[in-house]
Amino acid sequence: MKIYNKIWLGATPIFLLLAGLFPLPAAGQMADHLVISQIQITGGAGKANYDFVEIHNPTSAPVDLQGYRLVKRTKEGATDNLIKSFTESFIIPPLGYFLWANSDYLEISLAADIVTSASIAADNAVALRNGPNDTGTVIDAVGWGAAANSLIEGAVFAESPGEGQVILRKNNSTDTDNNSDDFILAAPNPRNSGTVQTPVQNPQPEQQPEGDITENDPQAEPTLPDSPASPADSTPDYAKFANSIIISEIVPNPEGPDQGNEWVEFYNPGLLTIDFSGWLIDDSGDVLAKNAHKISAGSEISASGYIVITLSKGTPALNNSGGDCLQLYSPDKVFRKKVCYEESFSEGQSYALRPNGVYAITEEITKSGPNSFAASESTSSTSGINANIVINEVYPNPEEEQDEEFIELRNIGIDEVDLTGWEIADRSRKYIITRDDFSETEIGPNGFFVLPRTITRIALNNTGGEKVTLFNPQGQEHDAAEYEESALKGLSYSRNKDGDYEWSLAVTVGRENIVDRESTTENLEEDAEEDVEISEEVETYPLAELRNLPEGTRVATEGLVSAVPGTFGERVMYLAGSGIRVVFISGVTVPKFTIGARVLLTGTLTSSRGELQLAVSATDNIDFENFGEVPEPHAIKTGEVGEDTEGFLVKIAGIITRSAGSTFYIDDGSGEARILVLDSTGIKKPETKKGSSAVITGIVTQFGEVYRVTPRMQSDIEAGGVLGAGLPITGTGVAEVILVIALVLILGKKLLNLEKFRKYLL
Repeated sequence: MKIYNKIWLGATPIFLLLAGLFPLPAAGQMADHLVISQIQITGGAGKANYDFVEIHNPTSAPVDLQGYRLVKRTKEGATDNLIKSFTESFIIPPLGYFLWANSDYLEISLAADIVTSASIAADNAVALRNGPNDTGTVIDAVGWGAAANSLIEGAVFAESPGEGQVILRKNNSTDTDNNSDDFILAAPNPRNSGTVQTPVQNPQPEQQPEGDITENDPQAEPTLPDSPASPADSTPDYAKFANSIIISEIVPNPEGPDQGNEWVEFYNPGLLTIDFSGWLIDDSGDVLAKNAHKISAGSEISASGYIVITLSKGTPALNNSGGDCLQLYSPDKVFRKKVCYEESFSEGQSYALRPNGVYAITEEITKSGPNSFAASESTSSTSGINANIVINEVYPNPEEEQDEEFIELRNIGIDEVDLTGWEIADRSRKYIITRDDFSETEIGPNGFFVLPRTITRIALNNTGGEKVTLFNPQGQEHDAAEYEESALKGLSYSRNKDGDYEWSLAVTVGRENIVDRESTTENLEEDAEEDVEISEEVETYPLAELRNLPEGTRVATEGLVSAVPGTFGERVMYLAGSGIRVVFISGVTVPKFTIGARVLLTGTLTSSRGELQLAVSATDNIDFENFGEVPEPHAIKTGEVGEDTEGFLVKIAGIITRSAGSTFYIDDGSGEARILVLDSTGIKKPETKKGSSAVITGIVTQFGEVYRVTPRMQSDIEAGGVLGAGLPITGTGVAEVILVIALVLILGKKLLNLEKFRKYLL
């Protein structure tokens, strides 16, 4: 690898062109990070939720999962769905494993370390992130089947596993960043934190004293030394113990002097007695303090028992105010677990763990026994009867994948509320909010909390009506939202300022609902009967100015049709120019437009999955003339596909970098652009060989945080040629073609490591 980095940059363009035409052979790469090693998505008929994900630590050091998240994305999902957030310490020992499973999977051959109600399915992708959903660093990721989302590494693993199959990493210690190369289908063999991979020892000749036979002597038969103890021999018991032990109660401010009287209680939920001798307790700090408290010899925690450790004088003291952390280290001085607090403590108060997994201050101190809380005591946030939590928005019938369904809660009170233990239900299923599924269960004043279908598994009815009910932790009905009519596609059932619910064209995840007369369906009939005079009722704006107006604004605008209804949806079309999505809501007769038709429309500015759109609610608000001027696409760079070009008809060109399912990516050196081929267009996806060129015309559409170019017809795609063929000519003509080629070739300047560049091109 190092020799590649010394190649003279002046030779890079020629070499990189050859690299694209003549792929280098794949090379294994020893992973220096956690890897996803095994995935099961079904147990067969009637066992759709028999899912598990196995994570392996191939390194020689323990890794703490605290701060990590295991997430998934649906086939073309643009955002993460949480499987498990690690809010507390969980150590995977060197060469060890972690096993997550769905809570329905009771017949799993080896007990999972963690279970949650999340599920995975065909054509999904999973990833291990360090940090928040969507933005945290991806440590490792795997996509399978027809998955076409951004979590895929290299090329997707082409098959979804069936009954009796898992996706298995070929070699636990190898990661080439290419899902297609790194995995195979195999029989299930789940491994948990109690399983350790035995390292292969490489025999080495024993050092010979001077004058004896040396390794240069052909007659020499080297003697092997005793195999040194592997990390797996010395650390797995510590890690397994730390993962199962619970820090149950902490007293940082005891009555009287703090020094020598602070204490911490540990609970052992297991079935075996554990020796706690030699473990170390410290407070906040990146390095173990020299005066950390050492637990005395003979200290044991019996099965289902407690042990109280009083911190000695002269050891680090826990803060009474300003927050602190209690940290636990194993006898080998490796950090294993911690509990942090931000609150201040009066004398005689403890920081104790509630049954729901949340720590709270209590004055009912319980040494060596189950924690107790007075009825008046709560967590640091409100929870229960007096909390002002409402069902804010229900989205039952998405325009695309049903996994986009969600129920949104809102805190309309002045106090923070912990939603742990709250329950949401429809007519056929209930879901309890837990910290296993959400890293943060608190909702601040005027805050929002989104419950996606992928976590709750609540499938909202599209026909025949539905009732969504919210229950507080005491089991009492707290709020409800009910609709009797069928749910129209793409509309949300939103709470207005008066506390009533209306169907809205604006889907507003995690923000203020937009519900007014022009964005609801109850006035469709009335609007259709009105003789709307555009000039008298609303102001006319050029397309380019619409993005500067707030959602909910009633406007008139005109433009040329760049995508006719039926291309991306029966009631969806696009206008050219600055570009905008137009949606005709149910009840409006959609005219037979042609590409290039000049139209004058009146509607309401709303958004769908983050993309601005003009919602037209009455046929009289449409004036058009077909057979107009066919709109010309904007010629842009691949890296310019984004918010600034959303809704535009564009033309881009570049090298195909990867392909999966209905999606492929091209790059002209300015950044990858995602190309999405929708089934509704009737386009047959062409051969998309990596390293070949492509010229794409299409609409820049948005799905959450993801932007993509969506072709409208077969002629919008020219793919499979050689480098430089068919590139669009804009402005300076041939000079720009040369510039585009140059941009592709100088990618090597960013990717000096040619092994990475090889994988990028191929």
